[in-house]
Amino acid sequence: MTRGGGYRSPVFLHGDDLLLAISGDEIVRVPAAGGEPRQRLPRGRVVKLIGYDPDRPDEILVLGEGADGRPEVGLLSLPQGQVTQVPVDETASPDRLAHLRGWERVYAGGRTRVYPKVQTKSGLAGDVEWSDIFVKQGESNPLDVSRCDGINCGQPSLSASGRLVAFIKEAR
Repeated sequence: MTRGGGYRSPVFLHGDDLLLAISGDEIVRVPAAGGEPRQRLPRGRVVKLIGYDPDRPDEILVLGEGADGRPEVGLLSLPQGQVTQVPVDETASPDRLAHLRGWERVYAGGRTRVYPKVQTKSGLAGDVEWSDIFVKQGESNPLDVSRCDGINCGQPSLSASGRLVAFIKEAR
């Protein structure tokens, strides 16, 4: 999609054509086919883009950092660039916040998972470890869609159609 660095936390918008990603102090729209970033929004305290609800395509679920350093869940309005905090009771649902912090993403009512998985290969200099991106649909075997082979890949996102996966590949 892009050879330039500095992007993180990509998520597809409601179609397959555009992604949202964090780039420095901004949140940018990046064409999935490649090219220059479009609309730029201030990142503020947003540290991770999580995803969108198909019924509310102009809002993105985000994870932010509060003034006290604690994680905050919010909804980013794309037209206004404003984040509205969503209350999360950490004591009632600690697993939910842990899931939002992690990089496994679940789609299609839980039938499709996209996630990074650590791989190991023995080499002349010893074992080499890296992360690849896997997609698991239903009961099928997980499929390595990144084939990063010695380079860490992470932060995956699946498009609405389920045909495209975006992820971040670490620079060598």
